[in-house]
Order: sequence, then C-alpha cells, then structure tokens
Amino acid sequence: PKVKADGGRDHWPKLSTLAFSGGGLPMGQVIGRSSRDAGEPASRPVTPENLFATILATMFDIGVLRVLPEVPRDVARLIERAHPIPELVG
Repeated sequence: PKVKADGGRDHWPKLSTLAFSGGGLPMGQVIGRSSRDAGEPASRPVTPENLFATILATMFDIGVLRVLPEVPRDVARLIERAHPIPELVG
C-alpha cells in the first residue's frame, strides 16, 4: 500500500492474510497471490463466503445440512451459493 503524506496507509480491504491449521486440512501451501503493491488479489481471490463454506465443510456433511429444516435461512442461502476453498477441502 502507498504511504500518504501524513504517514498513513488507508485501508486495503481487498486483500488480507489468513492462516488455517488443523481440522485435517492440507498444510504448508499458499493459495493465490497479490498484486505488486499487495493491494488486491492478482490470482485466485477467496471471499468471506468461501471461508465460511470451508469451515462448514470441515465440520458438517453439507448434503445433509442443506435439507435440514432448522438451518437458518441465511445459512441455507450461503450453503447453496458459496463454495469451499478447493485447495483445502479437496
């Protein structure tokens, strides 16, 4: 990110670092890469929805979860729309 005249760097919400560990996930990999200034994804962007879907996929049988009537509507929509990070769940 670019340094401003007052020394600040503003907010760069399009890119952040995330580390996963445990849960039977494959370790020791880097998924995607950033632009030269580290301001946005240059390849393989991952959304918060992908993150949530990945967590759900490691904890539940998604096929069963989709048909349970007691699953909150917002969660059900996310399950239908979002996809887990394939490099982490296979």
